Amino acid sequence: QLLAKAATNPVKGYVFTSSDKNRLYGFLNILKQHHVDVYTVANQMQLNGKVYPDQQSFIVPLSQAQSILAKTIFEQVTTFKDSSFYDVSGWTLPFAYGLQFDALTQMQLKEQQKLTEFPECQGVVNGKTREAYAYLISSEQSNMYTGIYQLQKEGIRVRCSQADVTLTENGVARMYKKGTAVIQVSGQALDADALAAKMHELANQCKLTIDATRSGNSTELVTLGHPLVQPIMKPSVFVMAGPGIQPQSAGEVWHHFDKELNMPATLMEPGKVRSTQLTRYNTLVLPEGNYNGWSENEVAKLKEWVMQGNTIIGLGSACQWLAGKNLIALTPRKENKKGNGTEFYENAERELDAKVVAGSIFQTDADLSHPLHFGLDQPKMAIMKTSNKVYEPTTNPYATPAKYASSFLLSGYLPKGSEANFINGASTTVHGIGSGKIICFHDNPLFRGYWKTGQRMFDNAVFLSSIIESKTVDTGN
Repeated sequence: QLLAKAATNPVKGYVFTSSDKNRLYGFLNILKQHHVDVYTVANQMQLNGKVYPDQQSFIVPLSQAQSILAKTIFEQVTTFKDSSFYDVSGWTLPFAYGLQFDALTQMQLKEQQKLTEFPECQGVVNGKTREAYAYLISSEQSNMYTGIYQLQKEGIRVRCSQADVTLTENGVARMYKKGTAVIQVSGQALDADALAAKMHELANQCKLTIDATRSGNSTELVTLGHPLVQPIMKPSVFVMAGPGIQPQSAGEVWHHFDKELNMPATLMEPGKVRSTQLTRYNTLVLPEGNYNGWSENEVAKLKEWVMQGNTIIGLGSACQWLAGKNLIALTPRKENKKGNGTEFYENAERELDAKVVAGSIFQTDADLSHPLHFGLDQPKMAIMKTSNKVYEPTTNPYATPAKYASSFLLSGYLPKGSEANFINGASTTVHGIGSGKIICFHDNPLFRGYWKTGQRMFDNAVFLSSIIESKTVDTGN
């Protein structure tokens, strides 16, 4: 009966791919866990102006035993019979993984295309390490920061390229995209042989592909010695948690540092800020919560600490508090809360619920040249929107690297008549005080531990805040 129903659906399946094998294979692993049939793409496909390479693209047909689950994972639903939701209304999983995907109205699959062994990321060091001038970790690998922090712990200096770099090795030119990590062999805490051994260990441990290059020269303007290849500061992080802080938000932050990045982050109650020597840290994460318990002295202490060149990363309502204390400038858009004159008390709960965005997938226009988006390849990027709060873009046009698109609803519920309030609103803003930065994610980048593109933006904020040009941040002027 299920197969017969699937046969009447004009959509016969979905094709998907990603340049990031870590995200792609992670998604495949979820399909494997739920016994969803997956097939390889036999020949390269072109669909809706997109390319699906045969070596790194896959198809999920809807005509299979798990047809309902497969359809639910991929489909985009924007119309609903009811307007009351427990929380999330948008569940299209490929958006969370930042995959390129399309619906297929026709396809022919052969049995030999069916995946029986699901691929996994393998660690490898390419090139001759004995002749290496530098090692490169390409930016599309979403697990790269786990490896970078392990190197930094050993005192190894790591740099980040803020421009695309094209290197030629054995007559073959390869372009490394913005955000590529560069580890030069000379001047390190380890000698060349020890560093080579460390790279092999790191590749295996973190499932990274690391390339050894014999030269830093490029066929383009930017070489590995160019000023645009800048040091990555080793993060020393503390996170607010405890009284007044939303437990789920703090838990998502802690989980990401502990389980995904495998790096320490100090959990600190807000009341401890007064007596803490903040110079021990260079990064503060403010989860969602209520920070009104801080006195003006504590606010002044945080402001002075940021001005000295440190970073605050604010999530959701924490950004509203930062603006309220004049640490940053944000202009909220006012919601239209007026009724139409037909409201009755007995209908209040249902009618008010119908005005709430509690978990819908929005599309943003993302500036992929901005360091917060290094390693991502979708200029139309999906985020999970969990509130009606919207802010205007910053006065400095370069300080709002992600805005809600003109056609922003990808999947989930949207209150009727609220469209105009979201269009071109700020999803991410970057602010500056003195020598420091305040990065605001107005939408939760770490949503429930599975929003992979958001995790990458958060990681970029943690590791790359110091390389964001001061002239591109908003100072409120």
